[in-house]
Amino acid sequence: MNGLIQTLIRTDAARPLFQRDGAVVTAGEVRRLASALAPRVQAAGDTVFLSVASAAHLTASLLAAAVVGRIIAMPAHAQPEYLAEIGCPPEALITDDLFEGLTDGGAALGDAVTDPVIDFFTSGSSGVPKRVRKNLSRLEIEARALDSLWGAEAGPVISTVSHQHFYGFLFRVVWPVISGRISDDAPAVYWENLEGRFGGATLVSSPAHLTRLSPRAALYRPTPGLVFSSGQLLPTDAAGDCVAVFDRPATEVLGSTETGGLAWRRQTGPDTLWTPFPDVSITADENQTLIVRSPYLQEDRPEQTGDVIDQQADGRFRLKPRGDRIVKIDGKRVSLARVEEMLGRLPEVAAVAALPLPNHKGALGAVVELTPAGQALLAEEGTFRLSRRLRGAVSPLLESAERPKYWRFVDRIETNSQGKRILSTLSALFGAPDGSRP
Repeated sequence: MNGLIQTLIRTDAARPLFQRDGAVVTAGEVRRLASALAPRVQAAGDTVFLSVASAAHLTASLLAAAVVGRIIAMPAHAQPEYLAEIGCPPEALITDDLFEGLTDGGAALGDAVTDPVIDFFTSGSSGVPKRVRKNLSRLEIEARALDSLWGAEAGPVISTVSHQHFYGFLFRVVWPVISGRISDDAPAVYWENLEGRFGGATLVSSPAHLTRLSPRAALYRPTPGLVFSSGQLLPTDAAGDCVAVFDRPATEVLGSTETGGLAWRRQTGPDTLWTPFPDVSITADENQTLIVRSPYLQEDRPEQTGDVIDQQADGRFRLKPRGDRIVKIDGKRVSLARVEEMLGRLPEVAAVAALPLPNHKGALGAVVELTPAGQALLAEEGTFRLSRRLRGAVSPLLESAERPKYWRFVDRIETNSQGKRILSTLSALFGAPDGSRP
């Protein structure tokens, strides 16, 4: 199985790589776009930043970057303030608009770098976007492992997740292209967008979508051959819903951008253990913190993940609650420290505590102490309008998953005798799920 760049250059020009609105995008078309885009990428500087909705455009941009020897960066989103924070100058940004009316450039593809460097961005423990550097070969090794485990069951790839993040890029672009499967050009926004297309397909999804399955079970018939979920843990009840709706359990993949995939499981009941990937070594230190050695890591050395595990004699393990402040919201890693820092910059906010809300499908909540200016606005606008105002004010710097969905405004954020916030007290402010959004 060739790598991604070799496959893009050598595969038959008529081979369909992606499908879009009933039409296909062929390898020949991706090569044409890459050749035409190469001069624009060459002028972008040492690093080119790809923020595109089309997987075909992403793949062509990646090939063009490999042709001219550029580092590839994958920003999580394209808000101007965020792009400035990660060091993206305007001339280095590639968007879908650049492909409109793109004429042939004639750049030769044969000398493309076959193992380019790709930078992904996650929420670091300090709240500042963290750059995670990977050689493409690390993802290709993982894609081959996925194919060895599930290639016999895999079919055309349909999806509800973005290719701008590591999981979507690996499962929607790298694995399908090098293994000879067609993949959707863009993720579905609603389940209804995929109606009639599930039969025998490989569905790449996340708990953000799998916890919101349509009650109309016929929508998913005939059922997919494989269902993948990653980004955060799939609740046990949602896992049971997957079995009922898809006639098979979802295959959950545990991992991160830094480590790649660590382990997998198929929940058929509570407390299903995780099985490490065959070429991944999982151990635990004296604090039961997970340590991994893996060919998917960028460096050939053990890495401590921050996950706490209870390892079994057969190598499988169960996860225990984490002690850090990085959480998964809608499948994306969110730094609570960053959310609090950005909200704390607003003139209406005196103090804030951000927290995930298990009773509200893991959505993000915020408990806010207001400044006098904020209190005046609360009296004037009410809770709902003020919460929308604050959410909009941080939208240039925070992704949608990082912006709290539920809000509570309090006179004082309660702490214990050591001055620490009490999570149970904060969570109790939001009560039982009722669909309301203050």
